[in-house]
Amino acid sequence: MKKKQSFLILSVILSIMLLGCQNNKMPVENELNVSTNSTLHKVIANARLYIYVEKKGYGTWPAGQTVKVHRVTNEWKELEATWYNRLTSTKWDNPGGDIAALDSPSNILTPNDSSGGYWLSTSITDIIEAWKSGLPNYGIILEQGATSPYLKYRSRNYDDTNDEYAPFVKITYDDGSEDIVTTEDTYIWKIAPETNNGSSAYLYTGIVGKRLEDGTAIYGEKRSLLKFDIEIDKGCTHTQGYWKTHAKKCRKRYDHTWDLLSDGPSTKFFSSGKTYIQVLWKTPRGGNEYYILAHQFIAAELNQLSGASIPTNVKEAFNKAKNLFANIETADRHEWLTLAELLNDYNSGLIGPGHCDGCHNKWHKKRNNNGRKCKP
Repeated sequence: MKKKQSFLILSVILSIMLLGCQNNKMPVENELNVSTNSTLHKVIANARLYIYVEKKGYGTWPAGQTVKVHRVTNEWKELEATWYNRLTSTKWDNPGGDIAALDSPSNILTPNDSSGGYWLSTSITDIIEAWKSGLPNYGIILEQGATSPYLKYRSRNYDDTNDEYAPFVKITYDDGSEDIVTTEDTYIWKIAPETNNGSSAYLYTGIVGKRLEDGTAIYGEKRSLLKFDIEIDKGCTHTQGYWKTHAKKCRKRYDHTWDLLSDGPSTKFFSSGKTYIQVLWKTPRGGNEYYILAHQFIAAELNQLSGASIPTNVKEAFNKAKNLFANIETADRHEWLTLAELLNDYNSGLIGPGHCDGCHNKWHKKRNNNGRKCKP
């Protein structure tokens, strides 16, 4: 009899433990009736910089002299950068710009001795790869060799009505399609170390006359800074169904991304009176637009916290949704559902870096995001 009682008590304890780590019945995942089949976003296969040489300074171009293209390693702004400062009140770690070592021998522009009027071009695909691996995109810097003459490049500010000769990057994707990405740009000058040249009609690089490292001559070294708004896919995304079933710490499959919220799954969701996890498990009965959008918003927030990149249009939708939850009275049903649909496309991998169950191409070394080899 005692054995039976002990067994019964043990069974009850185990049942309580198991129930304490159970979720509610999962509601319908596809609340918007849109496809959630994962289609990976097209990825960059090649990137090439083009810059137009308007003029060459006085002198003969030395044989073998080149202009090096470096990756910038600190943030800067077009109308604030100078030789000393990268932002208005923030200095470069190294005057003249913080740069990585030359990323590749291919990152070389090779000018000629003509007076100007021609395009220079070089691959910056490996720089894109560095950004794709997680390094921040702060643009590039052009650094000429140690002897004259200098070069003048057309800036994007040259002509407000005609940007035909503005610097650009041509992006070629793995599906063969192409995009042209333009710049923001400026040049910095050693002899005018606190002057910003962001509105100049030309970009300058190199030197005029003899190069002096201390910058005390009338003409000192000039370098060109260029920044491109290139969307770099990183990481991968999960649907709201994943996040709601990976929120229990007593389960092995708990995703620690939840810990990045202020109170984990128990973080309060705006003025709903519910926690994040309670909102996720709330069935949007009758097509309740608040919970339909909330589910996609939470998933998008957690995907970003997990390291997944987010396209500009999705980021804008996310911020609009955030504003709606903070100011509910300003919203209408159509707006809530439109935002939810875009966030759903992002979470399910239709746009953005792709769903975490999908296989990526060579940029991901033919492996999926769990490290398993993809099938041929």
